[in-house]
Order: sequence, then structure tokens, then C-alpha cells
Amino acid sequence: MNTARDMYSNDWRDLTMVPDTYELDPSPSEFWFLHLFIYVLRNGGQHYLVLQYPSYSRRLPQNGGVRECIWSTPYIAYKVESGPNKYHQVGHIRQFFREETERHSASIAERIAYNFYHMGVSPGRLIPMDDILEFKRSTREPDKWKCYFVKRSLVTELETLGKLNVADPECIRGFEFLCIEDLNEVLEIPGDDPEKMFFRGKPLSTNVAYPFFANEIQLLCSHPIDISEQELVYSEYGLILSFDLVSFGKFYYRVHDEFRSLTESGQEIAHELLLVLSSVFRQSLDKFGYYQRVIEGDGFLATSPLRQQVGYLKPEEKVANQLDRTLRLVITVMAKVNNAITASEASFSSRCALMLDDYTYGKTGGLHSETGGHTGKALITLSRIQSVLRRWVEERGQEPTSLIYFAVLPDFYERHKEIFDQHRFACVDTYEQQEKESLIQLRILEHQP
Repeated sequence: MNTARDMYSNDWRDLTMVPDTYELDPSPSEFWFLHLFIYVLRNGGQHYLVLQYPSYSRRLPQNGGVRECIWSTPYIAYKVESGPNKYHQVGHIRQFFREETERHSASIAERIAYNFYHMGVSPGRLIPMDDILEFKRSTREPDKWKCYFVKRSLVTELETLGKLNVADPECIRGFEFLCIEDLNEVLEIPGDDPEKMFFRGKPLSTNVAYPFFANEIQLLCSHPIDISEQELVYSEYGLILSFDLVSFGKFYYRVHDEFRSLTESGQEIAHELLLVLSSVFRQSLDKFGYYQRVIEGDGFLATSPLRQQVGYLKPEEKVANQLDRTLRLVITVMAKVNNAITASEASFSSRCALMLDDYTYGKTGGLHSETGGHTGKALITLSRIQSVLRRWVEERGQEPTSLIYFAVLPDFYERHKEIFDQHRFACVDTYEQQEKESLIQLRILEHQP
């Protein structure tokens, strides 16, 4: 199968240093002016190149799979129309680009201004790098050979808002970060051609990979944009909820190994179960105000900072309001999960641990974190609460299904007992256990439908 990898490895020519008399065959079908804006961020002593994945390929792979395209830096593209003229000689192509980019300089400047606006930056200084001229088969439109004149600029000295927009502490802007110090580990270079580079299984654009094989790494790292750890995370205060289903893992493997239908294998049915859970979790968390979340299989960890509530509620009123929504969230999730798995004639119970405390949210794993995460002392305590609750449920032995168990700290329960009562959560046990170096005291609640 002719994949994006095959096209990338065979169909590219660097014309930057070739003489003007060099002839191209075939002649380019399109001419494009590109301006790459190269952001190199420095965090924790390492340098990171900011990447985007601007498009999937239009070409459908013969045997299915992903329509792979290329990683790029932020850029603008301007198609330069050649009309009926056919250009074969590199010198003529260079002259054509010089004349046309000058003629369309106003339109190009508008696109550059919009790119900075879209990125949310006001760059203090652009440092020019050498221009590139390349001729290659388009990864987005593989039936076309295109010629690209590429200007490159290092973006430096961002203001505070610009740094925030590029570092993206909540991982919602779609950037990826390639660690330059770890090139040998994070880049795959098939064969012995150093110009063919893949990051996370997808090819780097040739003009983005250019600095790595053209000895420009020192220049790339010469004017980094410093990002501190404090610029990657938020200090928050709010409700912290840990949720998982009881015995779902055993059920999942039984479906995987034993179930089948006329059209689907057990493996396919089991996979669809996980998709159902993920959909139910995401929709329900959105509905009830838990936007900071990590969903994993049959459970999730989610937080709801009190600051996001609108209106003029007092702090305690905000807590009560979000606790009410939290209890409705868990009841809704369980109803949807058990309704969605009716074909299996199975139903599940759930374990929930809840705290009100300070926590940190954002890129807790550093600049290259792929999703927002949580950390802080409260998360350690919550993990131990969930561990104690898990043992408590196991000690009770076989229980009726479709139950919801909640574990909360005693003082939180006493302050908000009325709300728990309104949603029919009754205290069924006062539990105390030494968990590592901490004495965990809990109120175990059970939902009474």
C-alpha cells in the first residue's frame, strides 16, 4: 500500500542550494508561498518546538486506516497563480516567486496578522532564518507535485497572554510539543536517510524537519520563550470527585471472551461498551459542570472549581449548589450506564469518593502533557479514600446491583447532610482505617432509590 510514509520518503527535492539552471521534471502543478512561524519554548531546562496537525490527507488509504498528513509549525500559506505559464528551470521559479510575493505583499501581510491573532500572540521580535525552496508531492493531495518557497521566522519575546496561549495549560488548543533534546528518542528515522522523520507515527513536514538535518538546532534554541512551571497550572479550590464502576472489569473480559452476535465478535461488543461509557461520562460531566476531568475506562477523576459558578452566591452556597449537581450527576450516570447495557442483562454499582479542597490543575506533567491533569495533597487523600471504600465494599461481600456508594469525610457530611438526604443518600457506616501514615475516617453513604 502506498502510504503517507512512502510518499514522504520518495517524493521530495530540496532546491534551496541547486543552481538556477537546474531543470524540474515534471513541472510544478502549483506554486505556494509559505511563512513558518517557529515557536521554541523552554521549560524545565528543555526546549520544545510547537507543532500543529493542520489537516488530514484527502487521499483515502486503500486498506482503510488514517488519512495521514504531516506535522507543521504554525504557518500561513498563499497560493501564487502562474496562469498558463509552465516553469521548469529553478532560476525562473525563484524569479517568479520574488516578483509575485512582492506583488501580493499586502495580502500576505494580512494573513500573517490573522495568524498571530488566531494564535493569540503579539510577537515582540521575529528572527529570520534562511529561506527554503522545495519541490514535492503534496501529502494532502498526492496526485499533485507542488513547489514551495518557504520563509521561516523564529518567534521570540512573547507577552504574558501570548505565552499562555501557546503553552496552553488546559490542553485545549491542539498544539503538540516536540522536545529538541530528546530528538533521538521521540523521532523515528526509518532507513539511513536523516531527512525522513516521524513524530508520534506521523511525518514531520520536510520544511519543519529541515533544521534537524541542516545543522540549525543551535539557532533554533538560541532565543527560546521561557515558560515557568507556574504558567502551566492553575491553583484551584472546589469539589474533587473520583468515580468508578464495581466489577465492570470482570464483566468486560467476560463479554470480550464469551459474547458474540450475528454481526459482531465479543471483542467488538466489548469495545462498544467502553465507547458507551466514555460517551455517558463526557455528556454527563459537561451537563453538571465538571469540565476538568480525566476519563479512564470504567471511571473518571473530575473537579469543579467554585470560581466557575456565576452569580453572587456566598462560598458555602456555591459548595451546596455544586454538591447538589454532583449527586444528580452520579445518579444520572448510573441510570444511563445501566440503561445502555440492557442487552447484557447486567447492571452495576459504583464507588464515589468526594472532597472539597485545594488542588492544582493543568499541565502537571510538564509542557508536553497531552491532557490537563490534577495534582496536590488532596488528590493523594482522595486516592486513599477511594482505596478504603473499595475494601469496604469488598468486605460486605455480594451486594445487590445498581447501588451507589459514596465516601466523604465526616465534617463535610455533617455540614451538608440535608443535601445528601434530599437525594436519598443515607449514612450506612462510620468507617475508620489506618491508610499508610494517615488515619482515614469516613462516612459511607448508600443511595436509596
